[in-house]
This record gives sequence, structure tokens and C-alpha cells, in this order.
Amino acid sequence: MLPSAQMPYGIGNAALFNQGLQMQGGYPQGQFYPQQYMGQPFPEPQGPTDPNSPVLFKQNVHLAQEMLARISESARSALIGIENAYHPHTSPAQTAAFVNSLKQQIQSLMTLLRQSGIGALPVLPSGVPVSEEQLLADTTKAIQALYERHNKIHDSTGIVASLLGAGEPSRR
Repeated sequence: MLPSAQMPYGIGNAALFNQGLQMQGGYPQGQFYPQQYMGQPFPEPQGPTDPNSPVLFKQNVHLAQEMLARISESARSALIGIENAYHPHTSPAQTAAFVNSLKQQIQSLMTLLRQSGIGALPVLPSGVPVSEEQLLADTTKAIQALYERHNKIHDSTGIVASLLGAGEPSRR
């Protein structure tokens, strides 16, 4: 679904995708996404409304990460439904609902990324960043391995060149 005049978008607004999540027993109403149906806007942010504010940027990044987590869960549900399609207790309608929900969620994420301005940035999982010392140690180890490999190749080419040069003496 492309943005249109029917769907109000603005700073802090994005289309919702909770319809398919209810079927999964997924997320209770009122926790993170207060609205129920596609096309309803998010409430305007309570904090600063400046589109360049760091607070709004952090909120949008957090929202994108939450949406990614839900998309991942929906994708797993759809994949399980597809893998178990021929089992007796698997409902094709349920699997189709998971796939449709996944499509809606991906579209909503694309809209959020496009409207919020964070679409050009990588959305990394929130985790413990690698320390500078660890990066330095890893880089040093990789450079050392490349250096040793280069020296081994250089030594091997020297041996081959000496063997080729020490061939049969030419007869005159």
C-alpha cells in the first residue's frame, strides 16, 4: 500500500499493522502500538516536534527496531506455517493470514523508514558494541594472517623461479 491522501502521515506517524498480530495471539492492545487497524496514525510525539531533534530520531529508531522484531516473529510464523503445510493440524487460512500480515508489516516499516528519514541508515540490533581494543586486536590478527600468507606466496614463487632457472644447461 503506497502513501496516499487517505493515509495521514507526518512526523511521528506511520501506518499500523496490528491486524495480523491479533490472530497470532501476539501483542496485547495498548502496549506499544495503541491503534488497532491499518491506516490509523500514531499519536503525535509528546516531546519536541522538531523533525531534526535527537529525541524524535531516537524514538523513530526505537520504533523501527520494534517493527523489525515483530516482522521477524511474523516471518518465523509464516515460515513454520509453510513448512508444516501438509500436516493435519495446519490451517492454510492461518498461514495465508500470517503471510498477509507480514506483507503489511513490511510495507509499514518501509513507510516509517521513508517518512522518518532513518531509511538511509542501517538499523542495527541493540546490543553491546565491540570495544575499540577488541576491534584493534581483530584487525591486527587479520593483518598478520594476510602478511604471513603474502610471505608464503612470495617464498613459493622464489622457489619455483629458482627451479625453472636451474633447468637443463643449454648446449652450444
